[in-house]
Amino acid sequence: MITGYTIAEILHIDHPLWIFTTSIVVIFDQSTIGGAVLRGFLRFSATIAGATIGLLVLVIFHNNQITNDITILICTFIFGYFFMDTKYSYIGVLGSIIIVIVLSTDLGNTDGIKIAMDRVISILIGTVIA
Repeated sequence: MITGYTIAEILHIDHPLWIFTTSIVVIFDQSTIGGAVLRGFLRFSATIAGATIGLLVLVIFHNNQITNDITILICTFIFGYFFMDTKYSYIGVLGSIIIVIVLSTDLGNTDGIKIAMDRVISILIGTVIA
């Protein structure tokens, strides 16, 4: 937690709660080191995938609500289809959540974009710390 707090202060992350939440979830959700490493890798991968897809859709379609909604539906279906009932199901859950976080931002509101990106960066930092 001290490492996460220090990094948040250095990077001036306004909402560092997700650093702590992610670290706790990754570490305490598994009973073995291998399980925690796998969980961290899955969380990191899902965050990168969801954020990349979400940002591409925002940039290409200029925050069109219909496009955002369709993207959320399609990506949730794809994540669910590929990862449901596997040991990688966490990618499906978290990837879908990250897409919703990114696509629910208002491009006209710089604070909204900063909050979404802070959250994504915090999740990535928390995963690396864990």
